[in-house]
Amino acid sequence: SPDLSNHINDVARSRTPSKLKDMYKYYHPGIANLAAGFPHPELIPFSSIKGKVVNENAPWVSKSRKFSLINSKKEQDPLSSSLDIANFMEYTNSAGLPDLLRWCSKINTRVHKPAFKDIDVIMTNGASDGLTKAYGILLSQGDTVITDAFTFTNGFKALEQFGCEACPVASDSEGMSPASLEATLRTWEPAVNGKRPHVMYLIPVAQNPTGTTMSLKRKQQIYDIASKFDLIIIEDDPYFFIQFGGPKKTGFFDSLIPSFLNIDTDGRVIRLDTFSKMIGPGSRLGWITARSNFIQYILRATEGSTQFPSGLTQAVVLNLVTNVYGEKGWETWLEHVRDEY
Repeated sequence: SPDLSNHINDVARSRTPSKLKDMYKYYHPGIANLAAGFPHPELIPFSSIKGKVVNENAPWVSKSRKFSLINSKKEQDPLSSSLDIANFMEYTNSAGLPDLLRWCSKINTRVHKPAFKDIDVIMTNGASDGLTKAYGILLSQGDTVITDAFTFTNGFKALEQFGCEACPVASDSEGMSPASLEATLRTWEPAVNGKRPHVMYLIPVAQNPTGTTMSLKRKQQIYDIASKFDLIIIEDDPYFFIQFGGPKKTGFFDSLIPSFLNIDTDGRVIRLDTFSKMIGPGSRLGWITARSNFIQYILRATEGSTQFPSGLTQAVVLNLVTNVYGEKGWETWLEHVRDEY
């Protein structure tokens, strides 16, 4: 597979791992930590946090109907997955809670069956945060990004802070037109238009604002052109699980049109997922899936900016998907949400 490191900008290349975060592996209970400003667990003002789901007898509640998070008031390992309040309310791993990362990876494998195997995940403060971070490792001032002729406002707005512009490509009833995309790239004149685009931004399911959904055949056509002209595809897919899929085979997940991850043999897809439509937009939680070296660049950017998503939100969501719904219950819940839409 191609290396694709040519797409990483100079700013991303210049970042180095956080020395402070790297020291976390040495922090264990009983060792005085004077470096990262960890408050003592007894100063965290919650003794417990309890939650209870609606529709307690619904089929998606396959495990417990409620959950309770307890503060042991004891020092914790900052890299552990403990759902002790004394752990997740402290500074933690910038990639996210380890158990939540493992859950996201498991969902990727179960649902998307990625064609490219050297991939990793990192938690984000929602898909818009993920988009900004993806742009942030790829774009340089003056770059142009391929988009649909009409697309999500934030897809355009996020470009402004990088001094970049969009190149709209015509669409039809299935989304971006392969013929228009290829013609745009083939006839691009750097002397007139500047450097040829190397990044594409797409919303392949229930595209905002047109509502179009790409078939697998259309995705393959777009992907082949991206491979031919060496484009990175940012797949922003908040509506993936509420698409109007085909007939169920062995379960709800199998009724969904496969994502770009499923056909990404080169490792050129950066996929953005979010809990906004599955749990609620106020959760401000999502995840990025991409080739491992891209995730490392995004991790470096996170360490120097947002640090990590809310530990409380991560803990609540992790409890919900693992201890309340369980794997089958989560699939059933998503089918219910899709049916309501």
